[in-house]
Amino acid sequence: MSTIFTTNTKTMLTIFTKRLPVLFCTLLLSVGFFMNGWGQTTFNASGTYAKPSGVTSITIECWGGGGGGQRANGQFGGGGGGYSKVTYTVPSAQSNYTVIVGAGGTVPGGNGGNSSVTGASVTTASNIANGGTGGGATGAGGTGITSNGGNGGANGGNSGGGGGGAAGSNGNGGNGGGGSGNTGGTGGTAGTGGGNGGAGGSGTTGNGTVGTAPGGGGGAGGNSGSANSAAGATGRVIISTCVAPNDASFTGSTICNGATGQLTFDAIDATFSSTYIIL
Repeated sequence: MSTIFTTNTKTMLTIFTKRLPVLFCTLLLSVGFFMNGWGQTTFNASGTYAKPSGVTSITIECWGGGGGGQRANGQFGGGGGGYSKVTYTVPSAQSNYTVIVGAGGTVPGGNGGNSSVTGASVTTASNIANGGTGGGATGAGGTGITSNGGNGGANGGNSGGGGGGAAGSNGNGGNGGGGSGNTGGTGGTAGTGGGNGGAGGSGTTGNGTVGTAPGGGGGAGGNSGSANSAAGATGRVIISTCVAPNDASFTGSTICNGATGQLTFDAIDATFSSTYIIL
């Protein structure tokens, strides 16, 4: 029995080993169609997105720029940028989209810029994320389709207020802390994917801290002419794409980042099937 078992095992191993290269190549060919068209592109500056042919769905995420802080009593840290996330069904043909990434607000007290995308089946108004207001006005957080940036903190005592945190996918950004005595306000905490606000300057000569990208508001400086407030951070745009599968062996309706589907492929006279998560 041991001889027969050994012989059969060796035969099975030989067949399987010989078929491994074919199996591996077949797997690569089967998975290859996943790699054409779906993916994620990040814009930290304005530009053009060239949507590949075959892409039928795009998800757009926008963060507005953070507002710049402004020193002096009665002023504020800059507001955090708003956040928008919208999914669109788009024509399959190749097309270009205009991407605008909002600049961070300059000092003293400049407003953050708005971020948006426009193109086939996509309008600016439907995905715009507004920049945070500068600290020379109200330091209010920017509004977004999905969530809003945090407000900048008020200057107080000798110190500056913190910048507001940018909004994110899990909700609004946090408000910056107010300055008090010789202690600057803390920067607001961002929502998921956004940038935190910068801290306010401590004491009359303390400088504010720049907000973190994307969209964090800048901290206000201390209340003297020698203290510097800080700029807000630039916004961001992320475009994620999905394609309809062009291979009958994949059971999912679309192929996207994080999608799950059943993939079946053949090698010689054996059929293999497994579930794959698209990374």
